[in-house]
Amino acid sequence: MRNRDHSLGLSRKYAPAFCITPTMVLTLVLAAAPAAGGQTFTVLHAFTGYEGGLPASGLTGDQLGNMFGTAQLAGNTQACPVDGCGAVYQLTRQGSSWKFKTLYRFAGPATGDGAQPMGRLTVAPDGTLYGTTFYGGVNAYSGICANIGLRSGCGTIFRLQPTLETCKHADCEWNEEVLYTFKDLGTGIHPTSEVLLDSAGNLYGTTFIGGQFGYGVVYQLSQVDGSWAYNVIHDIGSNSEGGEPFGGLVMDSAGNLFGATSIGGTGGGGVIFELSRMGEGWNFQVLYNIGTNKSDGSGPYGTLIMDPSGNLFGSTVGGGANDGGTVFELARSGDRSMYSVLADLPHGASYYHDAGPHDKLMMDAAGNLYGTTSQDGAHLQGSAFELIKSPTGYTYTSLHDFGSEYDRIFYPWSNLVFDSQGKLYGTAQGGGSGNVGAVFEISPQ
Repeated sequence: MRNRDHSLGLSRKYAPAFCITPTMVLTLVLAAAPAAGGQTFTVLHAFTGYEGGLPASGLTGDQLGNMFGTAQLAGNTQACPVDGCGAVYQLTRQGSSWKFKTLYRFAGPATGDGAQPMGRLTVAPDGTLYGTTFYGGVNAYSGICANIGLRSGCGTIFRLQPTLETCKHADCEWNEEVLYTFKDLGTGIHPTSEVLLDSAGNLYGTTFIGGQFGYGVVYQLSQVDGSWAYNVIHDIGSNSEGGEPFGGLVMDSAGNLFGATSIGGTGGGGVIFELSRMGEGWNFQVLYNIGTNKSDGSGPYGTLIMDPSGNLFGSTVGGGANDGGTVFELARSGDRSMYSVLADLPHGASYYHDAGPHDKLMMDAAGNLYGTTSQDGAHLQGSAFELIKSPTGYTYTSLHDFGSEYDRIFYPWSNLVFDSQGKLYGTAQGGGSGNVGAVFEISPQ
């Protein structure tokens, strides 16, 4: 098990960083450089710190082609000095370029608002945004989440909507509403991932720690008589179930939930689990213990994805043949599941053992997979990759190595998303003209 901060039970590595000093530089398109395999790499936007910075998660697109994301830094307020409490931002295409706008800056625990969002946003069909913050919320200065300096509060679930019905995707103001504040260690605290929205408007997610056993929970947030009701549907950690789910959940057509824990299980490398509906409750089942075989990899951090046949795909940050992480499939047929490693990711930094993907994969219509690694590649500062599917397996292709003299951005913890033209988009946490990260584009040629 990783070294933990026993004041809260947090893995030290995952607490949001506050070591970067924002600078006031705004650049919408910074650099275009050749990437591996004939692609063109472009920095679309470099964060300044005031309007956002240190994006720990990637992007989410809506039906109109807009992209939305979260940043851990924003502003310079009394609530979260010096770096601010974080922000939600939007990128809107305008001709051949993109317009960046900060939609909302979090006010922090002093006001009962959230602080430092780490997960991606979820976009509802009507354009409403849902997300989580790692810190903040009411009662932030009392109980388990108090007395930790400026990082007070157990986290929140929030909703963000435009002020006018007619300007959901236009240049207008957005209002934020805190739907739930995490405040009790026994019911889960500190969410790191996005929420899952079902067709009935219920939200599902995970917390990194807390619950009956201290290793996180799976929760449901539902509207009941005009208010939101929070319910823990499973406490993770008993009977070798693993712990500390860093990613979120995926749902199949029957309404069953699937996820992964980053540590534990009988194999020691985390577990893949299913929560199936059983009457009014849920039945938890471990589908696979990662680390059962040495080749499995270790530490699945990103949310799993599901193909049309119900098979699950994910990645690990470490382990595998090169200790650079793996990409895996959990093929499902009835009650049977079969785990297989699709690729052993390369690894060049022997001193850093969690250099693999930190976010979810993306699959295109042909079954090819895309993702980023956090700290490997030619410059040991991360990479973007593609796994090309063929009848005999998958072929690894590097799309871009971060940290070169051309782009000067690094440490992507991001997923990758496509636009209608086949271009890929993501975020990096470091570098850029403001030294607090950037949004990038990889364009095929």
